[in-house]
Order: sequence, then C-alpha cells, then structure tokens
Amino acid sequence: MKSYTFDLYYRTDGAYQNSLVKAAVNDGSHWLDKGELRYAYTEYVPAPVGSMFHVTANLLAAYGMPANGVDLTLSGKQCHLQSASLPLDKLESMGWNLKPYPRKYVPVADPLGLRGKVATAGLSIDVSNVIAQDWFADTRGLVVKGAVDTLDALGISFHLYLDHTMWGWIKGQGWYEAYDYLMGFYITARGWRRITTSKRGVTADEIMLHQADIRGNHILSRDEFDEYDLRYDWIMHGAQNGYPRMHKFIRIGDRFCIPDLDVAADIPTTW
Repeated sequence: MKSYTFDLYYRTDGAYQNSLVKAAVNDGSHWLDKGELRYAYTEYVPAPVGSMFHVTANLLAAYGMPANGVDLTLSGKQCHLQSASLPLDKLESMGWNLKPYPRKYVPVADPLGLRGKVATAGLSIDVSNVIAQDWFADTRGLVVKGAVDTLDALGISFHLYLDHTMWGWIKGQGWYEAYDYLMGFYITARGWRRITTSKRGVTADEIMLHQADIRGNHILSRDEFDEYDLRYDWIMHGAQNGYPRMHKFIRIGDRFCIPDLDVAADIPTTW
C-alpha cells in the first residue's frame, strides 16, 4: 500500500490581509502531477488524495478561496486567499506538512554584482509575459526592443522565448512591426538565432526553464513558475539561498526597469 506525503506551502501577509497556499503530494515514488491530482479529486482515486483535497477545499472556502482556487491548487499553482489568518492547526491535524513558501523575487544588496553574474550566465527573456502586459500595450511591442537594446549595450547575453500562440496574438493586435522585429531574431548578423518558439502542445516556459536548468541562465519574467517548484529547486529556493535567478520587471514612466539588476531601459517610440 502506498504511503502518501502531503506538503502544504503557505505564506501570509498581514499588511494586505491575504495569504497563499500551494499543495504537493508524493506517493512514495514521485510527486503527483496535475493530471494525477485532478483525477484524484474528481474520481477519488486514489481515495486518500481525493478525500484530502475535498476536505481541505471545504475548510479553506471560509477563508476567501477564489472560485478557481481548487483548479489552481490541483495544477500545482499558488492559490491566493482573502485572509491573513489560516487554520494552520486544523490543516496540520488533517495530515498536511506545513512549510513556509519562499519569496522568489527579492531585493538584492548588490545589483551591479548580480548583473555581472547575469551577464556571464545569460538571460532568458519570457517575451510572452512581457509583451502581453497591459502596462505596455501602448508601446505596441517596442518595449521588447528597448529592453534588448539596453541589454546589448550592457553586454548581457540574452535569448528570447515565445509561445507559438503569441505570433497570431501579436498579428491580431495589429503589431506587424513587432512581429517582423521578433522574426528577425531567427537569423542574426552573427549567424545564430536568438529566439525560440514552443511547438504545439509545449509551452515556452517548459523549454525556457529546461534550458536554464542545463545552462544556468537567469530568467526575466513576472511569472513565479510555481508549477515547476518541485522540478527545479532553484525556482523555489534560489532567492532564499542567496542567488536569485529569476528577475522581475516593472514600468516606470517610459522606462522598462529590472530593479534587482539596476537596469532601466528607455522604451523607444519608433522601430
């Protein structure tokens, strides 16, 4: 008979009066993937897993679980709750191993030093995540050019990753110049491509993170990639261990900024 381990990661925020939880289940041989978790929840097979998720969902419903909270949790994603007070004692008594969920994007003491490490290791850019941000819609994709030009000027090597569905999305926005610009990274002056598009059935995230795991690249995105936490420890614990490899971007005025690398790129107005 299999022996199941139930890990529940959590984080509370008193300032904003909310919290998050993330669940992981091991059957003694492997961590159950989202398909196995979903089947367990809907079919109660295996029964211990299905029962645990149903009872837990019923308990957390009173703590502001969103309508899609169960789906998020079964997918290995974070589920945000509208309460900073979680029933930790009850969850532990139910059989959950409670673990603090690390913060993955943290301020750094030495941005220039970290930037030097990124320049050596290389930076993988989650273009789909950048170009689809509402804050950058007015740039019609020029935000990517601004970021790339600045990274080039700073001597930071980079590679672009794009979901295959994004090409149609970009055209659908009428951003034809952005489309042509990104296509240009397939053949560069130096003879090698600097962009990868996922194939149907595979996400750009999967490819990007797999390559980063092999090569030690850093990641530029606002995604926490929580569904990959148990596959790549550097995603969950990199910042906690003092070497963050995931870096967030923000917009300040007409600049694309990466705060923990002290990078600020002017967003151009023309191609």
